[in-house]
Amino acid sequence: GSGGLPIHQLAGGNTWIPQVIKDEYPNLDLATELDATTAMAMDMRQNRSAIVEVSPASPVGQGGTLPVHVTVTNLTGHKLPTGYGEGRRMWLHLVARDAQSQIFWQSGAWDSTTGVLDDTPPVKVYEVQQGIWNYNSDGQCDVVDAGTGKHLFHFVRNNCIALDNRIPPLGFRPRTGNGELDPETVPVNYGYPETSPGSEELVNWDITEFRVPIPAGVASPIEIEATLRYQTASKEYVEFLRDQAIEHGFPDDCIERSAGPVGMSRGEYLYSVWSNPLYGRSPPVNMDSSAAGVEVVDLFADGFETDDTSLWSTRAP
Repeated sequence: GSGGLPIHQLAGGNTWIPQVIKDEYPNLDLATELDATTAMAMDMRQNRSAIVEVSPASPVGQGGTLPVHVTVTNLTGHKLPTGYGEGRRMWLHLVARDAQSQIFWQSGAWDSTTGVLDDTPPVKVYEVQQGIWNYNSDGQCDVVDAGTGKHLFHFVRNNCIALDNRIPPLGFRPRTGNGELDPETVPVNYGYPETSPGSEELVNWDITEFRVPIPAGVASPIEIEATLRYQTASKEYVEFLRDQAIEHGFPDDCIERSAGPVGMSRGEYLYSVWSNPLYGRSPPVNMDSSAAGVEVVDLFADGFETDDTSLWSTRAP
């Protein structure tokens, strides 16, 4: 700070809501402060949270499959992403471009016009999925409603975790003092190895393997780019709040606003803000990215073999 003392700034990662507040409540006269908060959160996301490294094999053959490893390292002192789930998520957007920079394959695309994340496998999303224990099953944590197929984000009713693959921080130990796994912090349905056998300390990085199909005749060299993206509020979460407000008849928002619609519940109001193009449907922030070039060669001119080793014969002629 200007006085020579350090400042403890709790910036967090929310770059969306401060701008919503600035525009929806202009009479608060906090535009400067809210812009500063947004800038600090953006700096936290882009410069202090994670490192992405992409490692594709090279070269690759025409019509083959390219193995690509993407490593995400957590630089924070907490799980990445952190906080209560509530629609917060982080994912890898992997893009393959030809020599003319045209995309011919991608995973993890997000549509800014609809707010929909393409979750077609092999998309990699980092998140915690909390749900409600289903006592009528053989042991299942329901994260979606069986009847409607919609996600459940009940803050109070949630009593189980179906998935927690968030990346641990450096030095993370998922065991309690008596050596047992701590059910409140241990990864769920996802494994992170120990830094060394018996250390009981998990690594602070994750490696995901993608297998990118290479079309025959693609212009070489190609480029593989991996981008880690963070989103504050997903479409599923905002729709859940809206639907709950309508279903249960929540009262209209009694807080006066300087602008925007009135006479609707907070869940409906949040959805109207989220779906407003002015606010970008809680646009994801690009945290870090990495790219690498790959030569595409004609490895097998006879046309009877490919560079996909899974298809090779294991027998000697």
